Parts: sequence; structure tokens; C-alpha cells
Amino acid sequence: PRSGSRVFLERIRPIWSRLSFLNKVTARNLFRYKKRLFMTIAGIAGCMALLLFGFAIKDSVADLFPRQYEQTTTYDLMAVVQPADNETLLKYMDDSRVEGLVNAEISSVTLKKEDNSLTVQIMVFPDGESVNGYISLRDMNGQPLTMKDGDIYVTCNAGMMLDFSDGGTVTVRLADLQQNELPVSALVQNYMGNYIYMTANTFEQYFEAYEPNAVLARFSDAFTDTTAFKTELAAKDGILSCVETQEMKDQFSGAFLLINMVVYIVIFMSAALAFVVLFTLSTTNISERERELATIKVLGFYDTEVHLYVDKETMILTCIGILCGIPVGYAFAQTLTEILTMPSLYLAVSLHPVSYLISGGLSLIFALLVNIITDRSLDRINPVEALKSVE
Repeated sequence: PRSGSRVFLERIRPIWSRLSFLNKVTARNLFRYKKRLFMTIAGIAGCMALLLFGFAIKDSVADLFPRQYEQTTTYDLMAVVQPADNETLLKYMDDSRVEGLVNAEISSVTLKKEDNSLTVQIMVFPDGESVNGYISLRDMNGQPLTMKDGDIYVTCNAGMMLDFSDGGTVTVRLADLQQNELPVSALVQNYMGNYIYMTANTFEQYFEAYEPNAVLARFSDAFTDTTAFKTELAAKDGILSCVETQEMKDQFSGAFLLINMVVYIVIFMSAALAFVVLFTLSTTNISERERELATIKVLGFYDTEVHLYVDKETMILTCIGILCGIPVGYAFAQTLTEILTMPSLYLAVSLHPVSYLISGGLSLIFALLVNIITDRSLDRINPVEALKSVE
């Protein structure tokens, strides 16, 4: 065999001198087999990256509803009628259970940019009326915005789908085929659906007269049976649409179970990757070093010490691989917004701190399981047979 060469750690005397004999052997062995070192680190980094990608899907979808209906659109109910029935709708909403409401014009319009188009909802609010408590307008940096005359805000996913940004222009066509080119003051955060927001004066500058036909309502804190109110209101004459956020939340929770299946599949793939890489490299490592391992058995090492002699190297490389996999997994996760681009869904990427801990823990568990399996191969090494001369 080649004569031994010093590893970098040996040159750091204060650390090297304090290491035990077995730890010094481990450090030298790690750098002795450089190909195996890089392959193990790359395999575990890939496993960690896959796990983080899976948990990013889970966390992003889990945060989707709170971001939309607890931070962005904070009303409890939206009801829509024909403009002629607006006064009737306001009478329906004159109820002690309703804490507050804002009367607005809501309709579907077509948003066009060059050859691309998208159906969105336009919300036109009375002049001088605050939408705080009903809709939280924030730019893409999270800074709050106040709606003023002349401001036209478009949700961010519409901008992504049609490829326009703040300061750009976009064509809006109403249901009656009126259309005009509007300047976009800012893209605002929104995660489910696409909307255009403006005041009544701004709307009348470009289109016909403002005609309110909808309400956004908040219920009092003491009132909890919001679904019953929604059912009661939807049954009344003239109501075209009635949407209650709590009901949507319940439906979303059911659909979330399907996302968990995707996460389980990704975890299974990660486990398979870790097992294939670690098991293959560990068995190869043992077979190539059989004479070395037989020698230390003859020198008096107990089976547990032989296990530790090999397993310690695997665990150290696994920890290094986990650390290398964190930035790779984070980079993979950031591609989710582009990969899962949908006309009515903006998926802002989330990765909770606990997801990093779980991913790292699972990677370590996979490595421990491989060590338990390969320890049997160490026990089966026969020193007499292994040390027989090849000649």
C-alpha cells in the first residue's frame, strides 16, 4: 500500500493532540478514501434535499389558506347580486350578527397582455371607504398600501401569468365588451384567485358608472355559526353568489390530505436514495477493507468496537452530507413557485424550522438503519480466511 500522508487536521496540533487513537484513525480513514467520501456526501445531500423539497410542498400548502383568509382577505362572507338588487342586499345584511360591511362592485373581467388573457375579478370600492379589516393590501415586499384615487392594484399571480409588473399597463375588458388600457400601480400579495382593486372614481375614469352589487361582511366575535347565516342568506331572492370563508377552509383541509400523500412519496424516495447510496458504499467499503478489519479483530477489538470503527465514518459523512444538503434543498424548494404556476394559485414557498430538523433526523435514521444491516457483514468476517496470503 501507499505510504500514509498527513491529513489537514494533523497540522492543527491543538486539536489533533487531544484526539483519541480511534478518532485519529477515523479522521485518516475519512480522507484515505476520497471517492467514497464525496459519493457518500453527495448521496446524503441529495436525500436531504429531496426531504426538504417534500416538506416545502407540505409547508407551502399548509400556509396557503392562513395567508389568504387570515392575512390577506379577512372578511367572513361575500355576497353578490344584480346591481338593481343592491339595496335589497343591504337590507338582508342589516343584522345584529353582522359587525361591519363594505358595499362594492364585483364582477368578472378579462385581463389581457399582448396575446395572453386571464379571467379575473374586479373589486371597485366606494370613494374614501377603507378596506382595512376586509382586504389587506400589501406590495410584494410586504409593505402595506392604501387605496387612493388613481391607484390600480393587481394581484401578483396575474402579473406572473401575463408577464407584467409594477408600472406596466394591461388591457381590461368588461363583460359588456368595454375595454381600456389601465396602468398598474402595484402588484399586491394574493394567493388564491386573481383580482383587480380600485376606487369608484378610478373605475369611472376608464369605464361606465360605478354600480355596487356586492358586500364584504365581517361577523361579530360572539357569533360562531357563520355557515347557518350563509345558508340562510343564499336561499333569499336575488342572491347570485354567497361565499363563506369558514366553509372554504373546511373544504381546503380535506383537499390537503392529497398533498400529504405527495410528501409521503417524496420521503419514500429519499429513504430509497439514502439506502441505495449508503448500503452500496458501506458493503463495498467492508469488502475492500476486509484484511484491515480482520487485522484489528486479531489485535483484540471487540465486535462493538469494530462496528464503531466503521460506523463512525458513515455517521460523520452523513452529518456532513446533511449540512451540504440544506442549501441544495432550499434552492430546490424556491423553484416550487415556478413549477406549480397555475392561473388561480400563487404558491409562496415556506419551509418551517421544524422541517429542517425532521429532514435531518430522518437522514440520520436512514444512516443508522444501514449501519445496523451492514454490521452483520462485519460480524461474518473470518480473520483466518481474510488474512490468508494471496500467494
